[in-house]
Amino acid sequence: MDSLTQRFQQANPAVLWLLSGIVFILAPHVYYQSHLLVLFIGCLLFWRLGVELQYIRQPPAWFATLLAISTFIGITYGYQTVFGRDAGVALLITMLCLKLMEMGAPRDFLVAVFLGYFVVITGFLFSQSVIIGLLMTTAVFLLTTSLVSYHRSERKLNSQYKSARLGINLLFQAIPLAILLFFLFPRVPGPLWGLPEQGSSASTGLSSSMAPGQITELAFDNSVAFRVEFENKIPEASQLYWRGPVFTYYDGFMWQELASNSRKFFGSEWVTELPPVPQVKMSEGIKYSVMLEPHNANWLLALDLPTLYPATGYLTQNYELLSDEPVKKLTRYEVTSHLNYKLSPEAPPANRVYRQIPQFVGPKARQLVLELQTKIQADQPYDRQIVDLILNHFRTEPFFYTRTPPAMLDNPIDQFLFEERRGFCEHYASAFVVLMRAAGLPARIVTGYLGGELNTIGNYFIVRQSDAHAWAEVWLENQGWIRVDPTAVIPPGRIEQAQFRDRFRRSAGEGVGSQLWFADSIKRLKFIWDNVNHSWNDWIVGYNPTKQQSFLDALGIKDFSWSSLIFILFGGLALLVLVIAWHLSGHTIRKPNQAHVIFRRFCRKLARKGFRYSPSETAHNFAQRVAEKRSDIAKQVEEIAELYNQVRYARAPAQQSLRVLEQRVRQFRP
Repeated sequence: MDSLTQRFQQANPAVLWLLSGIVFILAPHVYYQSHLLVLFIGCLLFWRLGVELQYIRQPPAWFATLLAISTFIGITYGYQTVFGRDAGVALLITMLCLKLMEMGAPRDFLVAVFLGYFVVITGFLFSQSVIIGLLMTTAVFLLTTSLVSYHRSERKLNSQYKSARLGINLLFQAIPLAILLFFLFPRVPGPLWGLPEQGSSASTGLSSSMAPGQITELAFDNSVAFRVEFENKIPEASQLYWRGPVFTYYDGFMWQELASNSRKFFGSEWVTELPPVPQVKMSEGIKYSVMLEPHNANWLLALDLPTLYPATGYLTQNYELLSDEPVKKLTRYEVTSHLNYKLSPEAPPANRVYRQIPQFVGPKARQLVLELQTKIQADQPYDRQIVDLILNHFRTEPFFYTRTPPAMLDNPIDQFLFEERRGFCEHYASAFVVLMRAAGLPARIVTGYLGGELNTIGNYFIVRQSDAHAWAEVWLENQGWIRVDPTAVIPPGRIEQAQFRDRFRRSAGEGVGSQLWFADSIKRLKFIWDNVNHSWNDWIVGYNPTKQQSFLDALGIKDFSWSSLIFILFGGLALLVLVIAWHLSGHTIRKPNQAHVIFRRFCRKLARKGFRYSPSETAHNFAQRVAEKRSDIAKQVEEIAELYNQVRYARAPAQQSLRVLEQRVRQFRP
């Protein structure tokens, strides 16, 4: 251990700072790059550390060249290209670590540091989270400290706190400039950081098709799907149905969207469009903003029913809110929804796909419908009665709601209804829609999310992938499309997992509280951290031209042009530079040493007699030169010079000695 400590003491601290910074630069890439590449990079870093601690020798130039060529070939073979985000970043971080293997001359060290500054940016190409921001800020601090340490004469480890302090000061001096540039530099549409997005860089729990078991898998995924801030009032928990893909065609095993139903049906203000127009009370609109995580699809999640939405979005025939382009980056949009609405009550949908069932599907289910139809009363509306009878069948028969349903591959509908009777939301919605169609009613499946968790710290809702849900819509005469959620009728005692009992209690408007203060504290800490992430996403990642316009409006800068904004930006930069320069100059102006001031007074007295003090000579030499010519004052001159040296170069000169020196000079008469 002592030997290792001694080796660290003898190592160049600037290189140790540099290696620490590169570790922070490469930390995010451990998650995004291949394990083989990460292992190779780790070996290179340990090799360089071993060289610095004098355990091993630096490799010869030919070997470093061979490694570089082999790495280039390996990355090209592995990624089938050297262009694009993944391959380009892999090549950059590997070449940075290979540069460390030949680092010897001062130029090599500087190249490695500045290459490290450049590679810092690559972390943001994969994620713009708070964690990445903190890691990259730490990396910049360590790289800056390595530069400071490299140019300092002191190389001992125990003196490196001075280098670190200067590195922190430089970082804090740059923060005001960075803030000004970030908020005032003219924004262009697009992500804060990015190359052309990779098709696999993001995913969502929803897709353009649904098979039993698909949404079940999301029950284990607690990642955030989107966050919602309500502007005026928060709806009841039972109304938080976030509409996503709608499925109409069923092949007996999988539900799918029809391409014809995904075409643009209404513009961004459908209330001005031609019929059929949903019937709503315009005074009951609920305004809110959504911060949607990237998912590589076109869906914009919104409450049933969106009425005003972004100009880049549109409603389909099935009232899905879609974006013109796939959502490949964090997207913020504002929506107005009306929760009380009627969809197409005038006439039943003409498309036969809403009644379509493959002939081989659900013979037992069809028989069940025939049995239930015998209970229909002639004096009551048929459609409402059949809906209630089927829901009552789910309620009274031993159906269970579970996230671990058995596999149902042969005839999923009949197996679920008559054999297993255990399923997740997609099993219930699928079976219900098939029963409705067997009864002659138009029906379809809607997928999306149900509910959400209120973050009491930031007063916004967090909707997670585990909140993914499927429900049904049935067309009833004179009422139009009506939402029916068959899973909501399952009694709580037949919901097998406790978290889903809590989920449906929340969706029913019932409170769910914890009696454990420790659990509540952990939950509160999670809310605080999520609020930090939400603010970061809203103001940093999501800072777009619209957000910049709102920010400038708040500052009183309205109707600005790019030229005026550039003028304000550079004017602010000049002012900040002057303030920083003034602050730095105040620290560099030092008060003159009192002993030196007194000695200069002594020199001026002798200068009147022809003895001029030269800055190149010491006080002792000057006194000897004067004593050789003036023996009458030699003793006084030598005593003053000796006293000056004692006071001037003492670590903590005593005030008494300073007063004695001042008194001797005052009394001196050459």
